[in-house]
Amino acid sequence: MMRPHLLLMTIALTAMTAGAAENAAIRDEMGRDYYLYEPSRIDARKTYWLVVGVHGYGGNGKGAAGLAGWVRNGDCIVVGPSFPNDGYQLLQKQADEQLVRLFESLQKQFKLRPKLFVYGFSGGSQFAHRFMMKYPELVAGCSAHSGGTWATGDQWMSINPKAAAIPFVMSCGEADTAKSNPAAPFGRYEWARVFEKQIAEAGFCYEAKYWPKVGHATAPGVSTMTEDCYRLATVVQPAIEAAIDDARKRHAEGNTASARTVIAKARSLLPKPTTELSRRFADQWNKVLTTIESDVGTAAKPVQ
Repeated sequence: MMRPHLLLMTIALTAMTAGAAENAAIRDEMGRDYYLYEPSRIDARKTYWLVVGVHGYGGNGKGAAGLAGWVRNGDCIVVGPSFPNDGYQLLQKQADEQLVRLFESLQKQFKLRPKLFVYGFSGGSQFAHRFMMKYPELVAGCSAHSGGTWATGDQWMSINPKAAAIPFVMSCGEADTAKSNPAAPFGRYEWARVFEKQIAEAGFCYEAKYWPKVGHATAPGVSTMTEDCYRLATVVQPAIEAAIDDARKRHAEGNTASARTVIAKARSLLPKPTTELSRRFADQWNKVLTTIESDVGTAAKPVQ
């Protein structure tokens, strides 16, 4: 049976859950609109994730690309920026700066994690994955689907190896073969395949799916992929990173046995390889933990 919080996320991804409060547009410091969605009660003791839902071409931030209902889970604040529709897909018209400045502004208003999770379909997908490539230090995870263009080089931007460790999911309908614009070198489906080949060769922590008989539409499986990516990026990965920091600290204090125990605990957090994303994620962190385990093989000398 699907866990309650994942069920809520599944419902929210396709449409706002019934009864969710709809906020009016807010003007940011660049004079552009955004829509903000908060949990019904902000807990001052908690640190929240910022989830960004990026609209498609011709749209705006209202509903945050269907993610507004995620605030019901109680662990995130959701924002839907309204980007200039003539170029935001390629981070033009300062669209990337718009999100960076909005993130900085919201960090002053709320107690937020230092990284955000970004989702987009179609035009939103184009922005989302390029933002991850340009600002890997700001992105915890990314879910991008049915993009009309992908960062495969030249004027389309290129993949950034520094983003390889970020949990990332992508998909496209196999019948979504049209070009998004006359200048596009490929149709959507073909271009997604080209992009996947590049990130696979670069060792990205990703999963790609292609939906049979689906055109330019959000397939039902997109919600499951996004849920998995969000969980690994915002729950599992931070826990593993915290365990590694703890192990290093114990090792530095000369507590090698204790450090090894913490590493073993971190391994127990790794997901079962039930999806390509979870398999790549587990492989990636197993390698890191093996290196840390090797580093703490000899007890640090006590401080004199």
